[in-house]
Amino acid sequence: MLFPREIETKLGFDKLRDLLKEKCSGAYGQRNVDKIQFLSRPDLIAKLCNQTAECMMMIRSGESLPPLAYPDSDHLLEKLRIEGIFLDPEEMADLLKSLRIQYSWKAFIQVRKDVYPEIASLDPLIFSDAGLIKKIE
Repeated sequence: MLFPREIETKLGFDKLRDLLKEKCSGAYGQRNVDKIQFLSRPDLIAKLCNQTAECMMMIRSGESLPPLAYPDSDHLLEKLRIEGIFLDPEEMADLLKSLRIQYSWKAFIQVRKDVYPEIASLDPLIFSDAGLIKKIE
């Protein structure tokens, strides 16, 4: 179904997006909020609602969760695409921190895939390479 371009503004989605961005712990989360769009497909809406419910369950579980805030490393990865370019020690530390956090989330989700099946379905999207982490260390 097609909706007018200004549907998000008319429904107040733009204000919700701004409120969500205030709650983000980093730039990566804020960029993801910017990607949120108005949806009309019931199957996709249900899937996203289930993922949200599972995230809320995780938070309420009292379990120790991996960190949510990690350095934005996208610009570092872009920089590394250029042959002969090296990261300075601070940039390398940020990249390592990001990789460690991604690895810890992947491990956390894999152990609990039966409890959080919708979140576990996102597992392939999480980059994790223990060998790379060891090489950087």
